[in-house]
Amino acid sequence: MRLMILIAGMLSLPLLAQKAFTVAEAQKYALENNLDYQNSSLDIKIAKKKVWETTATGLPQLNGEFNFNHFRISQGCLFQIL
Repeated sequence: MRLMILIAGMLSLPLLAQKAFTVAEAQKYALENNLDYQNSSLDIKIAKKKVWETTATGLPQLNGEFNFNHFRISQGCLFQIL
C-alpha cells in the first residue's frame, strides 16, 4: 500500500511543476524560444553590420604618423680650431 502511494506521489510531481500561460504569454514564450525566429534575428543583425561595413569602405580614410627626434646640443663650441 505504501509503495502504491509513493509511486502515485512520484508520478504527480511533474504535473505540479507545470506553469499555466495566458495566450499572450504563450505567444511571447513561443517567439522567444523559436529557433527560426532567433536565427532570423541574428541574420538581420549580421545584414545591418555588413551594410555598415560596406558604407564605411566608401568613407574617407584617415591615416597618420608622428615622429619626434630630440637632438641634444652640447654647451661647447660648434667648431674646433686646429
